[in-house]
Amino acid sequence: MHNPLALVGSLSLLIAPPLLSTAVAGQEAVRFTSVSEAVDSADVRDRARSAQARFERYRRLHLPSTWGGWGGQCDEVIGRMCMRYGEDDWEPVTEAPEVRAAREELLMELRGAGDRIPGDTWITGQRIFYLGEVGRWPEAVRIADACRGGEEGWCDALRGLAYHGAQRFVDAERAFDAALSAMSPERAGRWRDPSVLLEDRGDVLRDAQGAPSPDGLVARAWQLADPLFLKPGNDRLTEHYARRTVSRIRSGSRSAYGMSWGADLEELLVRYGWEVGWERTRAGPGESRSTGVVGHHHPESLTYMPPPAAIARPAAADEGAWELSPDRPRSAYAPLYAPVATPADVQIARFWRGDSVLVVAAYRMTPPDDEDRPDGSLLRRLDSDVPPDQPVEAGLFLLPEVGGSLQGATSTAGPVGRLSLQVPAGAYLASVESLIPELGRASRTRLGLVADTLPPDVPALSDALLLDAGPGMPETLAVAIDQAWPGNAILPGQPLGVAWEVTGLGPEAVSMAYRLTVEKRDRGLVERVGSLVGLFGGGPEVQVSWSEQGGGGARRQFRATDVDLTSLDAGRYRLTLELELPGRSTMAVHRTLRVVE
Repeated sequence: MHNPLALVGSLSLLIAPPLLSTAVAGQEAVRFTSVSEAVDSADVRDRARSAQARFERYRRLHLPSTWGGWGGQCDEVIGRMCMRYGEDDWEPVTEAPEVRAAREELLMELRGAGDRIPGDTWITGQRIFYLGEVGRWPEAVRIADACRGGEEGWCDALRGLAYHGAQRFVDAERAFDAALSAMSPERAGRWRDPSVLLEDRGDVLRDAQGAPSPDGLVARAWQLADPLFLKPGNDRLTEHYARRTVSRIRSGSRSAYGMSWGADLEELLVRYGWEVGWERTRAGPGESRSTGVVGHHHPESLTYMPPPAAIARPAAADEGAWELSPDRPRSAYAPLYAPVATPADVQIARFWRGDSVLVVAAYRMTPPDDEDRPDGSLLRRLDSDVPPDQPVEAGLFLLPEVGGSLQGATSTAGPVGRLSLQVPAGAYLASVESLIPELGRASRTRLGLVADTLPPDVPALSDALLLDAGPGMPETLAVAIDQAWPGNAILPGQPLGVAWEVTGLGPEAVSMAYRLTVEKRDRGLVERVGSLVGLFGGGPEVQVSWSEQGGGGARRQFRATDVDLTSLDAGRYRLTLELELPGRSTMAVHRTLRVVE
């Protein structure tokens, strides 16, 4: 059964054996011919292309082998390619020494060819790509910076690829912007279009309302796709352009698949990136299957492209709409700075301040092996897993649905923390993020948040903020924020409190009647049917009512109370806080919480 917190497994691509049977035959002896013998540019370029093709044939012959073929069905067939999701047992293996040596020889060949034809952008692209394969991005940057000429901004695109690989994402954006400006409008439009990456294949970009134009929706989609607002630049956008650039580098070149470049390979590259490992499959005993080649994509890749609902209306997207690891990802990406990412356990609460709103977020990073069980031992283990001097970056970001710029509050609070940010009332996408750069680990949760402007003389109830009641009940919101429980998951017997505010009260004292209930949300079928027919109780598991005086000149009142949840079994619950004032409709706010064992 798919665990929504499990990381996306490696994506594997299998080529039908007949496509390879002639390409690999008789190629064990490979000789790399120096291009120093070439006397003119055309000859130098031809020899460089031959050297690249021979390297890929040599690589294919020295791939690690698995026996028994793939078997079973393809999860998706794209042109000549058979694609399968969820190869969870695959991990990258060390490349064969002879392949590494052959690549170094190829790079020397390409460098010699580049010295002879400095303006040849095909050679420049190959050098950058093969240096990037082994992580030598600083060298690739130097080569890209020296690139001159090229049609339709090709040198700028190569610089964007190299800067992206070097994690200089702001520089990469600038370079790709320059490349797009030099392209024809048709090609630039194809490069910008995210449709192939989206769950609905771009229907939302054509049909959704709420943006000034289709171009506005495209811009919104890419802004929402940014994996972490904590990191300067939008690396999911530059990754997309980098993939487009690599696709152009590969066109007219050979690959380990042993087949010509085509629309199928281009689509898979744009959706999932370039391969991080390869295998050859061999037929097992009694099988007639020939040798095939499997390309593996990054095993930690996640779906950072926004769901259609979030593009159409970011403020209306609930937490469950933004799943990083669906069963069949339409597209996937593993950021270089944080290939391991998990959903953060978060609670967010709104407190009105006139025509603005104070947003409070309390978060907990979830470890990669959390298995959706955020219990106390895991909290302690996560803390102990991060060295005391290990920097942890955290941020609360609010992106307006219409107009305005991204607002953020950041800290180095640690894997568990609280953040607050005051912004004008309105509709937002909220993102709570944390990053441990040295460990390459991140947590993130995004959901919509609507905080309309409230009239100053109309009573209103803030959200309910769950508290760690161990230190006692706070008397101010500032103290309550420091005690906010990180997330919505608690242990059985956890001392829990709830804090809230009432605003818009008048000068006269009024009677305020409160009711707080906690009701189980995941009852079994028998239990639900039994409660309906009265065989056993179906009311709230916890119910508390009380009255007090309010108002009397205090236009905003803070309140907090403890809640006894010791009787609750493991499961999902809804906490409801209701307030009734004389002559007014009952106000109610809700908070989901989970009790875990």
